[in-house]
Amino acid sequence: MYYISKRIEISYSHQLHLDYESKCNRPHGHNGIITVYCRAEELDHNGMVTDFTHVKQRVQDKLDHRNVNEILDFSTTAENMARWICEQVPNAYKVSFQESEGNVAVYVKPGCEMPTSNPPMPHRSMKINEIFYSLQGEGFWAGTPAVFVRFSGCNLRCSFCDTQHETGTMLSEAEIVAKVVQWPARHVVITGGEPSLFLTASLVEQLHSIGKFVAVETNGTHPLPEQVDWVTLSPKDAFEAKGTPVLNRCDELKVVCTGTPPPTYPHIEAAHRFLQPCDLGDETENRHIMAYTVEFCKAHPEWRLSLQTHKIAGIR
Repeated sequence: MYYISKRIEISYSHQLHLDYESKCNRPHGHNGIITVYCRAEELDHNGMVTDFTHVKQRVQDKLDHRNVNEILDFSTTAENMARWICEQVPNAYKVSFQESEGNVAVYVKPGCEMPTSNPPMPHRSMKINEIFYSLQGEGFWAGTPAVFVRFSGCNLRCSFCDTQHETGTMLSEAEIVAKVVQWPARHVVITGGEPSLFLTASLVEQLHSIGKFVAVETNGTHPLPEQVDWVTLSPKDAFEAKGTPVLNRCDELKVVCTGTPPPTYPHIEAAHRFLQPCDLGDETENRHIMAYTVEFCKAHPEWRLSLQTHKIAGIR
């Protein structure tokens, strides 16, 4: 069996006609993130499951920057739109439709439900370095309130890493969820260490069940559960020989810059690209790295500057 997925972003307007009072009954807009999953037992004569361009044509080209009420003859909820999209794309079996942050609808064609490789295991223990509530300090979501779940353990040993991998508490998935639910933020950041070594689909699903938006920060050397809402890929192969990423797409690519030309990973599909100056703990060296990073972004405007604002603000 062959599998592919295509991520699409659309901006659209609509209004619902709900049988109760809701702001959604008024015209409004969304920036939607759609992921279409396709599969086939055999490839077609072009060697494909489905052409990525055809997926885009059937979804983005029809819906982007449109009032979807003028196109679709049904109630345009995220659930209904996910089903409709799945029906438009050849070999599609599943569609994830993120209407807005924390609001995701998933449609799976009947008979196509895929057994998870990580079935729910509420008593499975994971070594957790810490769980805490703060603001996301880096990248696209900088300034966003978030619950951080930091795993202990990593397959790499970067010299600038700030995680003490020898410390941690063994917690079950249920215990992790019980701690996360204490705080009001929807955003949950799974970090490490290297979370891809430990993160299970069942933990992601349990976090979804309490209304959380699950973001993962990874070095990309191992696959992630497909249920993850946001992937921040920060490759470390420039520092570690075993750090070559296996992921070829992400929501956010974040590259650490040490004051020399950084790898740009043109083969990795990323909606957002960030360059972050490395904090070496030396004021003079850090100034040089910051200046170099700024100039690189100015010369390559597809890249944006990411700062560790939590350090500037004096928070975790």
